[in-house]
Amino acid sequence: MKKTKEDIIDAAITLFSEKGYKESSIRSIATIVGIKPASIYNYFKSKDEILKYIFELYIDYSKSSILDIDKIELMMETEDAKTIIKRMFFEFNPDTSERYSKILKIILHEQ
Repeated sequence: MKKTKEDIIDAAITLFSEKGYKESSIRSIATIVGIKPASIYNYFKSKDEILKYIFELYIDYSKSSILDIDKIELMMETEDAKTIIKRMFFEFNPDTSERYSKILKIILHEQ
């Protein structure tokens, strides 16, 4: 069950980052996961709830990553902007950095 929920989230992150939230559908998420669209509702009430869950992942990941405000302030005092950007992307856990980058694309796209 947990695997399917994660598969739904991964598919939604990919679709939302590539096509945008509005252009993505529950049906297209289900197609990627290989389940019936109605099965998604066993895990999430709506597409909005999926997006909220993704944003919660972003917040949790930001709290535990290099984006910690104290670390950023220290970097701002001691490093140039180019170095800061490199550290923000290369010091992430490799297993989650691609996912995190896609979530950032979703946020930027939806503004």
